[in-house]
Amino acid sequence: MIVQERNKEYEDWVLGSGQLKGVLGGESIEVTASEIYLSLVKSPSVNPQQSFPHINFKKYNVDASIKIITAIKSRLPEANLRLVLSHHKLEIADVTEVLDLNRNHIIINNDWYPISSSLAFIQSVFEKYNLRTGKLTIRDYLKLRIAEDLEDIIIFEDNLEEVDQTKDKELPHPEITGFKAKFYSYQTTGFYWLSEIYKENFGCILGDEMGLGKTMQVIGLILNESNKADFQAIVICPSSLMENWRRELKKFAPSLTTMIHSGHERTGFREVLEEHQVIITSYDILIRDVYLLQRIYWSLIVCDEAQAIKNIEAQRTKAVKVLEGKCRIAISGTPLENRLSDVWSLADFIAPDFLGSNTWFNENFPDTVEGAKKLEPIISPLILRRMVKDVADDLPERLDFAEAITMSPKMQDLYEEKRAEIIASYGASASLVQIQMLRMLCCDPAVALKDGIDYSGANEKIIRLKEILLDIYMRKEKALIFTSFTKMSDLIVHMIQDTFRCFVQAIDGRTQSLERQLKIDEFSAIDGSAFLVLNPKAAGTGLNITAANHVIHYNPEWNPALEDQASARAHRRGQKLPVFIRRLFYADTVEDFVNSKIEKKRALASAAITGVVGDQEDLAEIYEALQMTPNKKL
Repeated sequence: MIVQERNKEYEDWVLGSGQLKGVLGGESIEVTASEIYLSLVKSPSVNPQQSFPHINFKKYNVDASIKIITAIKSRLPEANLRLVLSHHKLEIADVTEVLDLNRNHIIINNDWYPISSSLAFIQSVFEKYNLRTGKLTIRDYLKLRIAEDLEDIIIFEDNLEEVDQTKDKELPHPEITGFKAKFYSYQTTGFYWLSEIYKENFGCILGDEMGLGKTMQVIGLILNESNKADFQAIVICPSSLMENWRRELKKFAPSLTTMIHSGHERTGFREVLEEHQVIITSYDILIRDVYLLQRIYWSLIVCDEAQAIKNIEAQRTKAVKVLEGKCRIAISGTPLENRLSDVWSLADFIAPDFLGSNTWFNENFPDTVEGAKKLEPIISPLILRRMVKDVADDLPERLDFAEAITMSPKMQDLYEEKRAEIIASYGASASLVQIQMLRMLCCDPAVALKDGIDYSGANEKIIRLKEILLDIYMRKEKALIFTSFTKMSDLIVHMIQDTFRCFVQAIDGRTQSLERQLKIDEFSAIDGSAFLVLNPKAAGTGLNITAANHVIHYNPEWNPALEDQASARAHRRGQKLPVFIRRLFYADTVEDFVNSKIEKKRALASAAITGVVGDQEDLAEIYEALQMTPNKKL
């Protein structure tokens, strides 16, 4: 009930702009709800009810609230702020367009309502957060979503009816000058989504499943924004992926100037870095050179394989978070690996402070189903997560990826030592037999070196294989891993057994013919993730393994038809999912040379097994392959 106060005796009452005003001395005057109420109960000669008999004067207060409607239109996050009136939590009307925060009463559809004192608090909220009605920025949305003192006046409503998967196809294909690729429809959506985030000077997590082209979507954004003055992006990734990023940028956006910041001879001058539009570096180098890299204000900071910064105490995590920039993107196919705190660490990178301190987060979002449900509406506007099954209609039946991996410095030195020995001994007469040692070395030094020779350095390719298999394992899917070396097959099997403790078997020349099908049947019957390690010659024909939708060629083959026939074990009639086929190779090695010749050989082979017959052209190619070295110090 409204508190009664003494008020003036008004000469008349007028109506305008949805409110009543009193008339004194021939002038209309703003009045309060209390004054109107007292005029009604005191019944003077001229009261509001007599002047406007068609108005129904309500005697109870209504509450004013902020209503935020969140929706995803074509997967682009959107939040709109409205003002509503309610009584006992039952919404009466949306008054966004008519409510003046400076008055405490309103007429809606011939009903007059006094508004409670919450209106003054709403006005203070608008001033504190610099708000206005209409579309909210993501930054303002997050501020309001986590504000503990606003729970009583803010209503969050998710308009799920607007989440329409088919709207992806309505977005026009972006016209990006100089972009040497064409997006699938879901990638077009991803590009526009990233662009919106960038415009808001904020950050996001690009969490598409593996194989859906996260790198290409980010490169599209970089190229599209690169025409802005002083644009400069930094890509931070595992050291093994730096060369792959350089090649992908060159492939899709050749006009961009790029630079890998790594190695003993890397620059220590900011001016040298600023000459390039895209800097590529590793987490390890970032730790060492953070003093230099934090002196640049980056237009875009990209963290690839961003699960690498889930440990909040790790040096790499701390180094990444001191970089200054307009927009931050975390790329991760597995944004949540083990616990909700993984998401907090990524969110603290892309949107610092918006999820509070780690202590506050753990107290408010426990690592439970309930905690996850509470967190989801807060963090979801910052995560774009598409699953293969959601976009399968957009994908071709088979997607091929060739991934260049950078050798560790210690392995580079070993490779160069063996390469120099071959050149010194055979020169231009070297054959496939002689360079077999280098192919084996690219698999793992343990495969190439004689027993008793120890190698304690890192093998970046096996590390990358483990990362890929982890993604497949988390998705409960199956993969075929092909390698032509028996010793490497054993190493991969042991790695999988130690890391994932799931089903893994090998099929190679040691496997009896009858035993092969039994292993495949057992593999196919597994409910969940499972892996088969196969020799492309022993298991490249005659087997149907459509339970797997991932094929990984651990080492490239000289004969592309052999690879194609091996890939066809999964990509054949009966396969219901798109098949992702990856070829891993070490950059600037004999493997790189083989990969560069793959398409040429495929065209010549026309799917027939032609092989390498050792003629002069083959020998010339072998010698050319020997000229490649991963050792940048030479």
